Amino acid sequence: MTHRVYVGIDAGGTGTRAAVARADGTLLGFSKAGPSGSAGGSTGQRVLRRALDSVLTPLLPAIGSLPCAVHLGLRGLSIAGRREAALALLAERLPPAEVSVSNDALIALEGALASQPGVAVLAGTGSIALARRADGVEVRSGGFGYLVGDEGSGFWLGRKAVAASLRSFEQNGPPTMLGELLCAALGLESVADLVPWVYRARQPAPRLASLAPLVARAASDGDSVATALLQQAAGHLAELAVAVTRKAWPESLPDALLVARCGGVWSAGPPLVEPFEAALRAAMPAAQSVPPRLPPVCGAILRAMVTDRMRLDLAVVEALERTFATV
Repeated sequence: MTHRVYVGIDAGGTGTRAAVARADGTLLGFSKAGPSGSAGGSTGQRVLRRALDSVLTPLLPAIGSLPCAVHLGLRGLSIAGRREAALALLAERLPPAEVSVSNDALIALEGALASQPGVAVLAGTGSIALARRADGVEVRSGGFGYLVGDEGSGFWLGRKAVAASLRSFEQNGPPTMLGELLCAALGLESVADLVPWVYRARQPAPRLASLAPLVARAASDGDSVATALLQQAAGHLAELAVAVTRKAWPESLPDALLVARCGGVWSAGPPLVEPFEAALRAAMPAAQSVPPRLPPVCGAILRAMVTDRMRLDLAVVEALERTFATV
């Protein structure tokens, strides 16, 4: 349809974002709101509905009465009731819309590679790697959650930082400035206070993941313990990339494989990116580490277009890049 518009929603644990675009990729509106959470039950559903309502309201004038296709990338999709709560809210706010839903990791993959084949390594609160082949087949590695996985993630870094701080405090490990940084950021008097701070958390993964930027700060100031943690994280993330690549292309690897770095943990910069790229080159010399081309919310727009059987071309992707750069 000539006047059809496409709405993408990124309902993540740390924030919620939505955008609406025309079929040619021109961005008509963008908004953001608080976390969509990842808890189950009635409380989790209320948090999700409130976040979605907040992020959609500013976009309603741009959507108007135009027919639209919506794609929602939802964290915690497997949690009972979350999909239903989201669909009910979307039906209320956008009654004529055609809605599709996926895991939020898939919209990150879609945006990072602009719907092209390749690999995306997502390192946020958790960690997961996804790959898409030219024939559309998608596979994943990791993403097992903080109790049995998520190596290299924000949670992993935060937990390791607390543990290293406590060992240093008890003189059972190398000295590090991490304890001082953590206490200052959290308003704690002593490193020992980190223990009750951790165990009071109803949701330990996001609480500990919030500490990851402090590891990057300590590394930038020359802290050897923090630097070693980022190097270990890089190794874990490279292992995810290699594992998902071999699952997607078991016979022979592509000649030129794009590996996109997605998620907030990558903001640590060179202390994380450089050892990641070194490990990647050692295992897959032809792989090319790249930043994501588009953010997940634009990946959701692309997903809405694909679900609507729209043919994506380079002009649409370039238009999204240009207009989203002004946001």
